[in-house]
Amino acid sequence: MAFDIQAMRAQLQTFSSSKHTPRFVLFKGDWCGDCVRGVPPTKAVIVAAGLSLVEVDVGDSETWRDPNHPLRVDQQLKLTGIPTLIEWTENGPAVKRLGPELESASTAAEVERLVTAFVVEAQLRAAKG
Repeated sequence: MAFDIQAMRAQLQTFSSSKHTPRFVLFKGDWCGDCVRGVPPTKAVIVAAGLSLVEVDVGDSETWRDPNHPLRVDQQLKLTGIPTLIEWTENGPAVKRLGPELESASTAAEVERLVTAFVVEAQLRAAKG
């Protein structure tokens, strides 16, 4: 399955203009074991906090493993692994992200702890304005 970066950009452009902050983008793949383990608790934390989330499927395994995958070479994103959770601002991706930490988390509880801390930090930044 080919990855459609133009469709993703259009979706994220609309998302960026949302007044609801903080907002998050979760890059994932249904075939990815780390995603199967990490995505449900990540979504649960964000939904429980009443925050906005867009999920982006990176494509099938073969597509994602291509070193020239659009998300790997994108100047703003430069993804190296999945799952990756990025705080999304009106200007695009924030510097802060959870990637390798989610990949290496071995339990749902560990993912939940990491994501909760990440979300709280983002909420504090948003409150400061």
